[in-house]
Amino acid sequence: MPSRPTAILIGGLTAGILSIIPFIAFYNIFFGIWIVLGGLVAVFTYKRDAKEAVSLGQGAFLGFCAGIVGWLVVLAAILFTSGAILSVTLGLFIGIAISSVITLLVGIISLVAFITCATLGGILGAYMWGKENLKEEYHLDTNYVGKEKNTIEPVTKKGGRTK
Repeated sequence: MPSRPTAILIGGLTAGILSIIPFIAFYNIFFGIWIVLGGLVAVFTYKRDAKEAVSLGQGAFLGFCAGIVGWLVVLAAILFTSGAILSVTLGLFIGIAISSVITLLVGIISLVAFITCATLGGILGAYMWGKENLKEEYHLDTNYVGKEKNTIEPVTKKGGRTK
């Protein structure tokens, strides 16, 4: 029996930890690469335990939840490291109130970004590792080579076509 919470936790921790490491967090500028990776890791972990194909809906759900977990990891890191430093540094109640509003807005925007990128990562992971079900579910036919073989007319050794 696959464990969704375990897969979500592993994917979310992957996204969150990679997003707070100073030198590599920079790469999140490029399409939220670590957050997308967190969604992919969640689907991969679930697929590995499930031994069955993952649908697009399951992948989106796993990515969505992994995005929330990743955002909570980043939020915890920010609050526990910069919250105390910020309040000591500013020292003014007005400054703290203004910075709290800005922090809230940045938090909401980053939550939306984490959820969006991780959900896309989950959908991408479901597409990559759930191909058996996707072909049946969406009636996809990827056997293009086989179709071409059947439509080509055979040629005789002398160069004429057979009838």
